[in-house]
Amino acid sequence: MRKTWSRRRRKKFELRRELLRKREKALSEQAAAFAELEAEKEAKEREELARATNQDIVPFDDSPLGAVVADDE
Repeated sequence: MRKTWSRRRRKKFELRRELLRKREKALSEQAAAFAELEAEKEAKEREELARATNQDIVPFDDSPLGAVVADDE
């Protein structure tokens, strides 16, 4: 004979599952925000490096080698 779930047990399970979904969603949003901040930080560092060396910035996506600094002259 199969055991059926009581209402209390089912409710508890559903609440736990919902809480886990919310945690997972919050973590994924947090990870996305962190990745965005890291990308902005790297772009800012590349700009500062280019200014310090008086050179143009080659965008990261356009270069096969990544962040490459090209000479003006």
